[in-house]
Amino acid sequence: MKTKTVTRFDKGELHGAEKTPQGFLRVPVYATRAGVFSYKTGDGKIIREFRPPEEVFKADSLATLAGAPVTLRHPPEMITPENVSLYQKGYALESIKQD
Repeated sequence: MKTKTVTRFDKGELHGAEKTPQGFLRVPVYATRAGVFSYKTGDGKIIREFRPPEEVFKADSLATLAGAPVTLRHPPEMITPENVSLYQKGYALESIKQD
């Protein structure tokens, strides 16, 4: 049986940003949420998928986000080592947690 890889994106609003004494911006980041999400397939059909909290907030899953690049909006392509400098505006700290 072949395995299929699927990439999905979610978006939200950032709240609680603060300017550091050095002039940088510190923003709490929430990588995802639990719930039912609507996604558009390649042929334009809308599908809904449930992501339970037990899956979304597993410690080993959240740990994979530490050090991940943070961008403004979703870039037009997947981030790779070759193009990360074009899109990265910061990175996720190791204190990734559930809201």
